[in-house]
Amino acid sequence: MATRKDRIAAKKLKIEYEKARQAHVKRLSAVPTFLDRFHAFKTFTRGGVALNVEYLHSESMPKELKQWCFELVRSNMMHWYEGSWGWNDAETLAEMNNPDARYLICREQQEPCKPVAFAYFAFETQDLPQGCCVYLYEIQLEPKVRGLGLGKFLMQLVELIARTNGVDCIRLTCFTANETAVHFYCKELGFTLDPESPEPDVANEVSFTYKILRKAFTDVGRGISTTILAVPPAPTKL
Repeated sequence: MATRKDRIAAKKLKIEYEKARQAHVKRLSAVPTFLDRFHAFKTFTRGGVALNVEYLHSESMPKELKQWCFELVRSNMMHWYEGSWGWNDAETLAEMNNPDARYLICREQQEPCKPVAFAYFAFETQDLPQGCCVYLYEIQLEPKVRGLGLGKFLMQLVELIARTNGVDCIRLTCFTANETAVHFYCKELGFTLDPESPEPDVANEVSFTYKILRKAFTDVGRGISTTILAVPPAPTKL
């Protein structure tokens, strides 16, 4: 049986770990860009399409670019939201303006360098008893650049950023009825059902229109660690 001294020491360790975990997320969020470490992902050229990729912080994005991102989400996703928990312009804009949001923007190389695709995510610890995750909120492409592998390209970049900076997993929410998206994440990219994903109750006729998916890189990310681990590493300096 643990002594009072042991319990105090364990509590102190847990507090120290939580402080270190939050500091790790804060450090990651403060990195200006990760793209200088991944030169192959600064451009995308395929099928006659040539794009440049940018890494931007939400608070420094031009208003017109943020509005373009919102309009693309609205065009691509509003019907899925309306079939689930509903669509709300103001709430969606507020989420996309989250100061912790980080954006990958794909622009045409040819002038006027119009944006054609983006992904946005945040470094988080929510719903994770240990470690941290990248939570992917959106990945959206204009119709003219679909079918070229650009979505997978962006997901590979997000995964590289996560894996090389002490992040334990990527998490995202996907509408259950969006079979194309579910296949993309689960069959092509290796995502599995997240432990926090709501489970339907067939007996009581309770179902959900969405599921939470996870791709884990560590035991902590898989949710099977039961001990307080070492302080997370700082991101590699660029």
